Amino acid sequence: MKVETDATTRADRNAALVEVMLLAAMADGQLTESSIQVLLRRVLERPEFDGTKPDEISALWRRA
Repeated sequence: MKVETDATTRADRNAALVEVMLLAAMADGQLTESSIQVLLRRVLERPEFDGTKPDEISALWRRA
């Protein structure tokens, strides 16, 4: 039960962080496909996303 809760909490936190990063990027200007790709690469560099697979980040972006 605790592992499921931790996984759900981590997924929710990661989704919220990706959404905030996308909102910040939109506030800076128009988003293009290349700028989104750069953003997603930078997300993977952040320690908060350590151990998160690139496919998971892409899925978070699509849901946001």
